Formats: sequence, C-alpha cells, structure tokens
Amino acid sequence: MACHRGTLKPPVMPYNTRTHKSPMTPKFRVILEQALEEGIRRGYRRAYKHNENPTEEAICEQIEDCVMGSLYEYFDFPEEQQ
Repeated sequence: MACHRGTLKPPVMPYNTRTHKSPMTPKFRVILEQALEEGIRRGYRRAYKHNENPTEEAICEQIEDCVMGSLYEYFDFPEEQQ
C-alpha cells in the first residue's frame, strides 16, 4: 500500500506526557558553575595578556567582565526596569 502525505501517525512518545510534564530539565547549577569557571579563567588570562604584572584591581575587573559575558552566553536576563 502506498504511503500518502499526511497519513502517517505521529511517533509514539516513550513516556506518558500526562505524568511527565517535562521530560528534560537542564541542570542549572552545572551550567552556572561552568559559566562562572569559564569567565574566571578567561578574565584571569585576559588580565595577563598585555601586562606581565597587572594590579589586583585590573585582574578583578577583567574577571568580572568575563564572568558577566560568560553568564550572558548561557542565560537570558530580563532587562532592568528603570
């Protein structure tokens, strides 16, 4: 028998959608830790990129900028209301 478009049934889901509202949930803590670690490492390297002896303030500033950049790569933040 020939198969016609639109006559195929949707695939059967391997779980019961009535009892399992969300089959996959992200591990937020793992994602957050990964983003923070990436940002800290990137910021530390950037602080030393063009300066062999950066100040503590310069290191902290680079780390802060890179951590925030990394967080924005992984998470969407609502815009602050003014």
